[in-house]
Amino acid sequence: AIGVSNLFAADDDLDAAWRSCLEATDRLWPGVPVVGYEHGDDLAAALRQGFEPVGPLRVWLRTDG
Repeated sequence: AIGVSNLFAADDDLDAAWRSCLEATDRLWPGVPVVGYEHGDDLAAALRQGFEPVGPLRVWLRTDG
């Protein structure tokens, strides 16, 4: 999977930023799933570009060694 995080838009056009990002990932890694973690307006823009929510974020931390 390709992880996308901290996606910003200089002109606040989040939809255009997501479209450009997804076009680039599809060009470089065709067919590979794209994942990310968003909330608020960023989540709304990602959903408009075809993302699907799958559940809450889980963070795993190794505490030994």
